[in-house]
Amino acid sequence: MISPLFLFSGMILIIFIIMIFILMNYKKCPSDKILVVFGKVNRNRAAKCYRGGGAFIIPFLQSHKYLSLSPITIVSQIQKVLTLKNIKVDVSYKCIVGISTEPMVMDKAAERLLNLTESQIGDLAKEIIDSQLKQIISYLSIEDIKLDREKFINEIINNIDPNLNKIGLYLINFDLNDIAINLNELVGKEGIVYTTIKRMGRGKVNILVGGHSVVVDAITNDLNEITDGERVVVTKINKDNFLVVNKY
Repeated sequence: MISPLFLFSGMILIIFIIMIFILMNYKKCPSDKILVVFGKVNRNRAAKCYRGGGAFIIPFLQSHKYLSLSPITIVSQIQKVLTLKNIKVDVSYKCIVGISTEPMVMDKAAERLLNLTESQIGDLAKEIIDSQLKQIISYLSIEDIKLDREKFINEIINNIDPNLNKIGLYLINFDLNDIAINLNELVGKEGIVYTTIKRMGRGKVNILVGGHSVVVDAITNDLNEITDGERVVVTKINKDNFLVVNKY
């Protein structure tokens, strides 16, 4: 005969083992992360994502990893981007991206970003953003870009965000720091001097590039000979990144 005390002790032990088993395999999801469960999940899904709460991981059949929701800052400068009229411009921007918590986009992050480091995710996002920027600028002229900067930035955002969504990311913020003509394009080009500041030797110079007029900062070599309205030619770019112009 098995004593009632022995049976009771055995049941307590079994319950204790089951509780330990459950606790060891129940994974909580922190508020700043996404819990990704993969393995034997669903016939039509490679992984299942949890935002908040937690999930029980079936031993041997399932495993898990976390995706961080921390924002990733990207700073980039793209040089010699061709515009519609084949004028090369330099573009610099700063943006912030992050892993989306929208269910469908979050699933794509689990599929494409799970084994990447934050640095690798940032590099991948930068590659997508740079590519989209080049594409947008290629069908715009300098005049179009400068005429309505806000519209230009909105077009960038509207093009970038859907492409980031394809890999599970979304655009949190985008700042266009500068978009300027690549000064190397102007060496050897003719222009007209406007509002020369004699004391500094600096002023605005109207330069003809690709059949279009562009006003840029420049410094003159001979202040006594070159005046407002004078025709000049760009000879080089100095160490301070100013154009050097001589009388034509």
